[in-house]
Amino acid sequence: MEELFSDEQKAGAYDSIYHTYLTTSASLATYSIEHNLVDVTSVLAPALQPFGLTGNPASTANIATLTPAAEAQIDATNKSLDAAHQKASTAMLQAITEMSARIHQLATGNSMPSRGTPITLTTVENWIATANTYLSASTSTPTTSATGNSTTSANGKKSTK
Repeated sequence: MEELFSDEQKAGAYDSIYHTYLTTSASLATYSIEHNLVDVTSVLAPALQPFGLTGNPASTANIATLTPAAEAQIDATNKSLDAAHQKASTAMLQAITEMSARIHQLATGNSMPSRGTPITLTTVENWIATANTYLSASTSTPTTSATGNSTTSANGKKSTK
């Protein structure tokens, strides 16, 4: 399993799919901004939300001044999501490597001193929760966490057992 995941990771199999999605999404979002298909006042939300306010541009001139900020937000979010994916992919390989070493140790007649979930799986689970926030899935197939204490459906909603 470790070798399979490592080879596919080196080939970029997982990264390619996710990067393609992010690139397509960013392109569509930028197109939507350029053609006034979205409300760019959402870039004001971090500053206005604590006070219960929402943006309301009075003219297209105000929208034009927010367009670069909205495009920068797309770029920053795209880079952040890509970095989180890379971190999760590396953490997954580390977890698989750790479990492989444990299994090998047990299979060769030694005891398995550590029986818990590899700590790096927490990074993977956090990425999944974040990805579910941004990626809308067309199904609601549940996935069980590595700890077995909760399930996350494709829509990102967690339920605890």
